[in-house]
Amino acid sequence: MSTPPKMILPVISTCNFLIGVGAFVIIGVLEPLGSGLNVAPERAGILMTVYALAYAVLSPLLVSMTGHIGRRRVMTFGLCVFLVSALMSATAQSLGMLAAARVIAAAGAGMFTPVGAAVVAGLFPEEQCARVLAAAMFGFTLAQVIGVPAGAWVAYTFGWRFAFWGVVILNIPCIFLIWTHVPA
Repeated sequence: MSTPPKMILPVISTCNFLIGVGAFVIIGVLEPLGSGLNVAPERAGILMTVYALAYAVLSPLLVSMTGHIGRRRVMTFGLCVFLVSALMSATAQSLGMLAAARVIAAAGAGMFTPVGAAVVAGLFPEEQCARVLAAAMFGFTLAQVIGVPAGAWVAYTFGWRFAFWGVVILNIPCIFLIWTHVPA
């Protein structure tokens, strides 16, 4: 087995941080989001369910449909889809449009995260698999601890749309990092 790229774990962990923030920032922005779209926060909470159901259905389908494509391309495409969803979320004018953006976000995340885990598992020796998978997923965990509260602070301070614009801004370097650090 050849030596894995030096930065692969921090890069994938950073991208999983982005995915986690984009997926779960909704939790911290329900009140200002509901106010901004003139819906009750508890009604806006359906957006978490929409994301979870879409991820559960789309992830295995999309991963199996892209199995013949290079992993770097799939991961990059997943982040590009996630970027489109963040743009849609930041500019959504209705709960329906935001729900559609959440489905698209789940599709992007559903391609990126499992493929990223498979890439990491395939690049390292079997005896290191648990450790490297934990390292790759650390960003996802960190997103729930730091990213969601930070997103909520941004939403309550500057408006809920700014939280999604933050996801857009974080997404751009992540696309570059995946393209330049994941082996073709």
